[in-house]
Amino acid sequence: MTDSADRQRFPRSERVFYSAAFAGGPMEVLEFILPLYSGAILGASPAEIGALVAVCAVAALVTRPLCGILVDRANKIAVAAAGALLHAGSLIGFAWVGGLAPAFAMAALSGIGGSFFWVGVRSWVGAESDPDGRGFGRLLSFEGTGALIAYVLCFVALEDLGYPAVFALGAASGVVAAVLLGFTVRAAAGKPLPEQDRPGEDRPAAKGLLPFLVVCGVTAALEAGMSLLLILHLQTEHQYGPYEIASVLAPGFIAFIVVPNFAHHVLARLGKRTAVVLALLASALVTGALATEPEPWVLGLVWILAAAALGIALPAEQSAVADRAGARIGQRISYYETAQLAGVAAGTAGVGALYQSAGIAITAAAAAVGLALTAAVVPRAWRALTTEAASPARGADTRVLDREHSRRRRRDWYWHSGVFVAGHGVLWLLGASSLAAGFGAPLDGPEWLTTVGRIWVIVYLVDAAGALFFTLFPRTAKNAENSETAPDNSG
Repeated sequence: MTDSADRQRFPRSERVFYSAAFAGGPMEVLEFILPLYSGAILGASPAEIGALVAVCAVAALVTRPLCGILVDRANKIAVAAAGALLHAGSLIGFAWVGGLAPAFAMAALSGIGGSFFWVGVRSWVGAESDPDGRGFGRLLSFEGTGALIAYVLCFVALEDLGYPAVFALGAASGVVAAVLLGFTVRAAAGKPLPEQDRPGEDRPAAKGLLPFLVVCGVTAALEAGMSLLLILHLQTEHQYGPYEIASVLAPGFIAFIVVPNFAHHVLARLGKRTAVVLALLASALVTGALATEPEPWVLGLVWILAAAALGIALPAEQSAVADRAGARIGQRISYYETAQLAGVAAGTAGVGALYQSAGIAITAAAAAVGLALTAAVVPRAWRALTTEAASPARGADTRVLDREHSRRRRRDWYWHSGVFVAGHGVLWLLGASSLAAGFGAPLDGPEWLTTVGRIWVIVYLVDAAGALFFTLFPRTAKNAENSETAPDNSG
């Protein structure tokens, strides 16, 4: 779909996307500063801080399904606007109402507001968006932009003005989001509902959804756990402070903002299912690289690649959940949101405990294996998600396969493997092979040469993943229609 066609199809979408930035930023920052505020200002104990954060999460989890039902019966944007106002009200309460008991009430209100907002906005995007996930990609990009700006403002305001100013800025941002959504509701007044959302449509909304939701939850758990792993390792092993950690992770967050804007090209070329598999395999490879306990700059590179993969996988997952949901899209989005929240909670808790007891090498290896296994079950979960996934209308699974391209990728990888083995043999002789060091060989060669070897390992793993991926999921003839070599479909 061209940009001009996109604007014609989504005449009011810009307001919705900007509202996601204005409301989503403060929601993201609240998760960061709520524990700090509770301990420094309210004098809460560690147990009380944990309970306060838990109340916010539980309120969000409990109300997600209820919001899905409400969204399907009311105006989606109006529900989202109400959520933005509720969250803004909770921030005002944190700013001007002292005491621990009111803080628990504000935490619950924050969780409820977040549920209303995100289920409403994502349901609207799913109902209005195109099948290749462009709408969800743009939404994710705006979310990331809002979070990045909100964190910058938070650091500045917190140091100079204190917590009340941070909460007040967040509340004002939430009100702006509600106003933007209010104008969207007004512009849409009197217009007919989209064909897929008219009452009476009863397309399958939850049939086969559970296996795919498990995949989404595990993906969220492992990705959130990886982010926490990087923060913990930089803090404990390298003694980095908040600003140093931010400098390492910031490029990855920028990648997470930029990549979703282009994710629809990948989804259109490969298909959503294939793109998710590829993204998970890429995440598994780069996460496995953490097992070598690399330097901070390598950790930053790993996070860039992982964030880019996540920026492709999330729009595909969200689009798949919303696909052909009909009048029940709010319920399906609420189930997806619940799976995501549960996954994040489980992932962060599990990674934190495993890192404390076993260190980064074992934790990273476990996360990489988990991501690879999740990638392996995606095709089966996708088939269970909807029997319409292989429909010719979708076109992704009915094209002729280009197996010659797969063979070329394997041949190139064979050559790379030979050069890789020979090259690391030379590095081992020079005492600069990090691979050999893992088996007890001395590592006393030039440090810069060791760094080159480590980068080569990452490049080789990415190349291996590409060769394996195109072996398991060959490129389609449509994607190769301009190639000089005709596709070989003999198998």
